[in-house]
Amino acid sequence: MRFTMTDLTRFQIITEKEGTTHFVPAKTIHEILELPDGECFTLIKPYQKEKETFFYRFEDGKVFRRKWNQRKFRMIT
Repeated sequence: MRFTMTDLTRFQIITEKEGTTHFVPAKTIHEILELPDGECFTLIKPYQKEKETFFYRFEDGKVFRRKWNQRKFRMIT
């Protein structure tokens, strides 16, 4: 099960079936909510950089993000 945001106002919860593969574009903010039983893999293909990599946190209706090499989350306005 995956929570996906295409921007800061549209989101959906997606449940994938076992044994299937899925492409998640670099511009998509996503969070894995639940892993299936058995094995699960994430494959990252080394293509030309599309965007900076961020980690996101959602608290009290606000969105925070940080770069992979930063400690503190900063609110997005």
